[in-house]
Amino acid sequence: MHLILGLILFNCVISTALGNCPCSNPDLCKPVSKQYQKELVVFGGQSEWKSWNWTGITYIVARCDLNEANCQSLYCYAHSRHIRVANLVSVMPEDYEKLTNVSYRQQVTENWLAMVKNYSLDGININIEGQINTNKIRQGITKLTNEAFVALKALNSLYSYMGYSIQPFYFMVLIEYDIHVNLPVARANSPYSQVASGFQHYIKNFSLNPNHLAMATPWKVLGDKTAQSPCFHLKLNDTFHQLWFDNVKSLTIKYKFAVESGMHGLGMWKANNLNYTTTDPHIMKQTDDMWNAITAYKFML
Repeated sequence: MHLILGLILFNCVISTALGNCPCSNPDLCKPVSKQYQKELVVFGGQSEWKSWNWTGITYIVARCDLNEANCQSLYCYAHSRHIRVANLVSVMPEDYEKLTNVSYRQQVTENWLAMVKNYSLDGININIEGQINTNKIRQGITKLTNEAFVALKALNSLYSYMGYSIQPFYFMVLIEYDIHVNLPVARANSPYSQVASGFQHYIKNFSLNPNHLAMATPWKVLGDKTAQSPCFHLKLNDTFHQLWFDNVKSLTIKYKFAVESGMHGLGMWKANNLNYTTTDPHIMKQTDDMWNAITAYKFML
């Protein structure tokens, strides 16, 4: 099963002295002190963020340019609602071998720290892309995340911690999509059976507490009973195509599983992918239904 881990380094919060505050009220660049027992993590942040259903959102991984006014407005608005904002940083397969080099890891960590300080972020989301096939690579990634933790903790004098301590990561986001890639035939992007078995793999093989895991599903009709995902067929230029997708019904099955499994939260990739500009009532209802489903289950966690 192909899973991408997003290790979210929460609690790495920066005081206003560390960066230039883009908000009209400088207090909005102070750390978000509110703590949440369960999370709704939103990946997104282009202009459509103003149309999101903000009910229940606790953490945003900004998928926008933090130097642009729109993204800065998102940051300020989120902080006004006591919602933390992080940025996504990736560890790509082509860089895996470099992780054995101490100097390389140090440079990566310094770049992450500079970004956190410059933009007064609440943390970073470390996106581990691709499969980890060797102990050497696994050790390199482990060292990188640990060293990032140590480096962030070393900045204690510049932080305002609101009485709680840094941890290496607060929880991991299991990216439960793109499970079937590079295949000659179309299949479900996020089949329920493999989502469930992948989660159980983490619990049993790595002795993880379910409350340290969150599930991110795709937002991107004929249904498949096994995969519990919808699909449809079409004929284009005399060629038949099969397209798979997720909708409220298929996503609700996975949200329910997350609740019953005691997961820490929910998320999606990504909020930008819904239609916020249409005037078609049917499409507008679909957009509302997508948000209503995930927020409703977040409050059941």
